Amino acid sequence: MKVREHEFREQLRGALGEPPPMAGPTLRTPEVGAPRLHPRVMAMVAVTLAILLVVALVGSRLTLHPRGNFLPAGTPGAQTPAAAPDSMPCHLAVDFIQEADNQGGQTATSVTGGFVNIPSGTFQADPSAGSAGGTYSAALRRWLPASSRSLSPDATAYAYVSLLPAGASWNQATGGQLHVVDGATRADRKVWSKDADVEFIDWTSAGILVSATPFQGGVQVLWRIDPTTGHAIQAPPSANPFHFAAPGYPGIHNLSYLGTDSAGQTVFYLGSRDRGTKYYVVLVDASGKATTVYSGTAGDSTNFYPDGFFADAHGIWFDNSDGSKVWLWTQSAGLTGFTVTGAPPPPRGYQFTSRAFMPAGACVPGQFPAP
Repeated sequence: MKVREHEFREQLRGALGEPPPMAGPTLRTPEVGAPRLHPRVMAMVAVTLAILLVVALVGSRLTLHPRGNFLPAGTPGAQTPAAAPDSMPCHLAVDFIQEADNQGGQTATSVTGGFVNIPSGTFQADPSAGSAGGTYSAALRRWLPASSRSLSPDATAYAYVSLLPAGASWNQATGGQLHVVDGATRADRKVWSKDADVEFIDWTSAGILVSATPFQGGVQVLWRIDPTTGHAIQAPPSANPFHFAAPGYPGIHNLSYLGTDSAGQTVFYLGSRDRGTKYYVVLVDASGKATTVYSGTAGDSTNFYPDGFFADAHGIWFDNSDGSKVWLWTQSAGLTGFTVTGAPPPPRGYQFTSRAFMPAGACVPGQFPAP
């Protein structure tokens, strides 16, 4: 992949199928100016649940020694000792995405939810994630059938958009309706609706951002919605996180949007992946300030090519598009890579295979499964 987050979500939706009745229709991801400029990496995931990006502000500490008590993943409500959210070792929630195909033939795609133990890098599938992954809520200690961008800032609920009238196809629809699902009780609440094509964009501390475009064509309008009251105010075009407006990166004509977290931080990949070309991975905060996460040349020895991210108390976690590593970035320590082992074997009978470990939740203190 360049697994672009909006594209990956479409692939994951294909693997998941329609969500269960309690969750309502599958999240419709926005096409609002979403760039489609990167090639599909290793024949995989020209498609991004990204994934990625809620829970907490970026931390500034990185230590690879145990601190505090272990907190293994478990069922909601299990009694376990408390641990600092940035404790190490920890287990990073990921969606392991594997694609196999033949030239001009059938493609087989699988998505497995699980954890990468840090710092060892060993991957373990989590049976409680089922066969389609999703996003892991550390707050609820369960997997949710939603993209990380659709999670509430406290990771206890998620949002999606359905068509009106209920059960309508897109060409029959007269409007869109925003829903919020309680991740603990699975209660589905209708929050807001509009007589237009409504697309979900993100959920940050400022509220839920959606776009609304007349079905017959017209001007697109952004709306910021209070998830509790349903009160909506029109948002300026600059609220759209797909648009990169930070100066200081001359000569860059291609970009990919990797996602926005609950604090309003957005990550972009600037440049192409053609060998020998300059590229940047850039973090833009809610105020518009840009920070370079990495500056390199395609094909260099660092081999850092992210397609998605998730921010937690440790810092910002990234995948690598060849499935070889997961990365942690902090302002103080920069990038630290963890080589991943233990991935399920690819299916037989295919010429080409590719994989990625997309961050799908926080790195929870302790190891998985618990010792």
